[in-house]
Amino acid sequence: MKYIIFNKYKSCFYIFLLVVFFFIIFLRTGIFPISGGDNMWWSESAYWLINENSLKWGVLPGDSHNIVSYWPPIIVFFQALIFKLFGLNQFTMTFQGTVHFFLIYLSSFLILRIKKLEFNQALLGGLFFFLSLNLVGPILHNRMDSLSYIFFIFAIIVLLKRSKNENYFVKFFLSGFLVAVSIISYYPLAPIILASFFFYLFISKIKISELCLIFSGFLIINFFFGIWILKDFNIFFLQIFAKENVSLYLNPLEAVKYFFYAFKIHNLEYLICAILNIVMLVFSKDKLVKTLSFTSFISFIFLFLGQGGRATFIIIPSILSFIIFFDKIVIFNENYIRLRHYFNLLMIFFIVVKISIITFISIDQYHSRSYSNAITVLDKYQNIKGKVGITQFAWLPTRKLYKFDQLLFMPDYLGSPQVKPHVSEIFFQNNFIDEFDMFVLNENENNLKTNYPLVYKNINSDRFKQKDFFEFNGNAFVIYIRKNL
Repeated sequence: MKYIIFNKYKSCFYIFLLVVFFFIIFLRTGIFPISGGDNMWWSESAYWLINENSLKWGVLPGDSHNIVSYWPPIIVFFQALIFKLFGLNQFTMTFQGTVHFFLIYLSSFLILRIKKLEFNQALLGGLFFFLSLNLVGPILHNRMDSLSYIFFIFAIIVLLKRSKNENYFVKFFLSGFLVAVSIISYYPLAPIILASFFFYLFISKIKISELCLIFSGFLIINFFFGIWILKDFNIFFLQIFAKENVSLYLNPLEAVKYFFYAFKIHNLEYLICAILNIVMLVFSKDKLVKTLSFTSFISFIFLFLGQGGRATFIIIPSILSFIIFFDKIVIFNENYIRLRHYFNLLMIFFIVVKISIITFISIDQYHSRSYSNAITVLDKYQNIKGKVGITQFAWLPTRKLYKFDQLLFMPDYLGSPQVKPHVSEIFFQNNFIDEFDMFVLNENENNLKTNYPLVYKNINSDRFKQKDFFEFNGNAFVIYIRKNL
């Protein structure tokens, strides 16, 4: 009786910890956003989708601006839906990342419960991925691989879930459908997703009739996807199989580079996951543990082929498989029960510490991330008639002030030096500079000179003058206006 009462109190504590955890994450997403990177790219594409009813690049690509985009569309569809429902603001820009975070936790909790872990153990175990050094930030930044993982893991959950009155047609059809959506959510992960899913089907000895249902669900979504890409297949091929993308997977020097990349301190958890995966593949008899370990391990291998394996597919499956594997050991050996108790206490301690750090950083950065100051300055220039060029971190305060086709932003291609000259040249081909009346650029002159030499040249000529400045998101921005205005 005392044990039952204690267990209930422990459950209440874990649920309380969980509520606090998601409340902090929700606050950080809604009030303290990061207005750049993937958040901004998909937000811009979603904005074009709403206003022009077409999928277009959120950035200036290497061959022309505003070209139709055949990069994975699903994350843009969701972002457009969020904007339609709640408008464009700090909250909606990063809200999808919070939803991804919650769904990843939910999928982890469901898997642990399906594998017969105690309620409290599943509640706590679902949070284990939060301790990762490489995972939390990307999930909260609307990464396509996070969305892809969510669809993939729910495809596995659908197959795992057993009930007396289950509908076999819906079960296997839905699983195939979710795998297809997972691939369409992020194409580069297709080899990992397909290999992992077929590995699970193989070791589970799926019947031919069940396999046919899975394929029917898989093919129906791909049929409509195929219709969409066939109308401009040449553009799809150039965007997805561009030389600079494919070469990453074929260049042996890239493999060597990423081999040493994995041994950097902040990436050692990838290596630890790989070692654990090998152990579990060899010694575990559980089909799910083997599948998740296999998924994580081949993702780790793909990491050496130009980062084809993302952190989401490396760390989370490895953590889940380890928790299930460890729990099986505890069940068969009572000497490990005390070890599990200490393990839980240690994890609670680290989770509380990490939540505290996130809270402190969010509060500390609150004023620098408030864009009311930026709006006050930019309001004076909202009557500008020509085009307005911006760098990516100025997107949020400027997007609402100008027409959807008036604002063009220039991403900072610091990680892709081969793209810089192309973007800069296209940006000013055919006297494109004459269409611009204003620029909102980072104050860092070296950054501008390195990434956009033609922009730098024109701004330092007699055509534009420095007019104003503001600070936002920890960055200083300078406003340049055409001199004859």
